[in-house]
Amino acid sequence: MRELKEINYRQGALRFNLPADWIEEYGKESGGTFFERAADSGTLRLSVVVLNTKGKTDSDALERFLKTRPEARAKGAQICKELNGNVVLQFIQRTNENGDDMSIVWWFVASGSFEDHIQIAMFSFSLLNINLQKEQNKDDILLLDQELRKTEFVKIPQISGSHS
Repeated sequence: MRELKEINYRQGALRFNLPADWIEEYGKESGGTFFERAADSGTLRLSVVVLNTKGKTDSDALERFLKTRPEARAKGAQICKELNGNVVLQFIQRTNENGDDMSIVWWFVASGSFEDHIQIAMFSFSLLNINLQKEQNKDDILLLDQELRKTEFVKIPQISGSHS
């Protein structure tokens, strides 16, 4: 089993686990970037959106909200309610960047943990299609799928701030 480390994103607003050997980079106003130091590995990016609501933020409401997202109409998109209360929209986007065919695996992890707010952690794991079938990358995607669904929403994040 691969050793994991806990990421405390935006002063603990979110907590989730990633492989212990992955590098962490953060922007002052932007999200986080996480990756392994290997040329053929993928890159995980994270950004968080907080929306004010005027109603329920239970799992049914989160599911209804995610179904309205244009991404929910992507081929193969799935929305799942998790045991921890999160609702996850997961899909794969195929794209071409600078002549390179790429795949981006997306997880929109939604939480209604705080009254009158929906938080969405948008994780994207991008890699070149030629590396998609490599065993390590397949394992990384499975691990990410398992771990990101368990993201803990601890507090409402600040727009900018330090990371720990």
